[in-house]
Amino acid sequence: MTIFHCHILEHEDIGMMGMWDIMDMQM
Repeated sequence: MTIFHCHILEHEDIGMMGMWDIMDMQM
């Protein structure tokens, strides 16, 4: 999941990064 997470960050905005951060904490 972490590798996919980082890969998404390369293509998405900083705002999306915040969303993924929240999802990571919930999981």
